Amino acid sequence: MQVVQKIRCPNCGSEGERHYIAQSNIIRTQCPTCDYLLVTCSDTSKVIESYAPGIDSCRLNLRSSTKLSASSVSLQSA
Repeated sequence: MQVVQKIRCPNCGSEGERHYIAQSNIIRTQCPTCDYLLVTCSDTSKVIESYAPGIDSCRLNLRSSTKLSASSVSLQSA
């Protein structure tokens, strides 16, 4: 059995879909507007497949290292 739920896309905010596929214990979240895809196991919540074209992984890593650098500077000056 498959259940389809209308949701807001976590990537762009448009209307997307979440498919609960009981036969294979899969949850598939997808957005036709931005091509977002997230496939997870419903038992373990582990990510099986993901694709989010608007999210730049390099920028996310840069933000994390900037936050660490800023907190390191504050600790050193205190």
